[in-house]
Amino acid sequence: MRFRIEMTAFIRAMVGLAVLFTLTACGDDASEVISGEIKVAPALASEIPRNPLLVIEARSKGGGNPNGPPAVVAVQRVRNPKFPLKYFLGPPDRKGAARLSGAIQVTAKLFGDELSGDTAKPFALVGSSTTNFADGRGRDIILGRKEPIRLAAVLKRQRRGAAAPPGSGPVRASTGKSISGTITVSPSLGRAPSGGAIFVIVRPAGVNAGPPLAVRRLRNSGFPLKYEVSEANVMIGGMPFQGSVNVTVRLDGDGRVGSQPGDLEGRTKQPVQVGDTSVDIVLDKRR
Repeated sequence: MRFRIEMTAFIRAMVGLAVLFTLTACGDDASEVISGEIKVAPALASEIPRNPLLVIEARSKGGGNPNGPPAVVAVQRVRNPKFPLKYFLGPPDRKGAARLSGAIQVTAKLFGDELSGDTAKPFALVGSSTTNFADGRGRDIILGRKEPIRLAAVLKRQRRGAAAPPGSGPVRASTGKSISGTITVSPSLGRAPSGGAIFVIVRPAGVNAGPPLAVRRLRNSGFPLKYEVSEANVMIGGMPFQGSVNVTVRLDGDGRVGSQPGDLEGRTKQPVQVGDTSVDIVLDKRR
């Protein structure tokens, strides 16, 4: 057992060295690396969700404006992390031309996939640390507090059988980036069912697990049904609604989150771009 633990620590250390070596070999500035260890506070160890996703973000004052809001300069996602976790944020994690310099706040959030029913925990475990490159790059983070997840309020209403929240019915005009289209049911599945709820689920292209990027709940008012999901439906505050994504639509007969036998499902066959307006989806699979 002791040998296994020591080997695990050795492997993590080698991975860290490999990251730094890769940055140097690729010509990136290896000095622009924030590293440290992420741990879970002992009092919250029992709250770690199953199939979790860890999101590590680095934020700095944008544009040199000391009065401006912190801007996200780097993001890294780790699925099913094992704690304590050694992390490295460097040039490969940067957003565009952002630089990892000056005063940087590193925040780590750990949460499960509520939509899949894998966990009922309506919160994320959160920790943060502030570093200044003039003082060194290493900063440890302890996930020591709980932060509510936006979807939790929707889940509670559904469990109580309450009415759907505002905006879960007819499509509203979007004030920002969005994806829209029409939902239909394949004739091979027979007559389109009535009742239940429709969930429009958006995930980054290539990501098939963990919490969705955005979710919208619609009332099943009949097909064909027009839909729109926008940045207002993003699950985690500060997460940008942009880029290449996949869209899945699920018709839940009982109106509850989590798939059940008999639910209908359909998805985009190829990734689409946020901003597309003709993302039509056919419900062609019965679970």
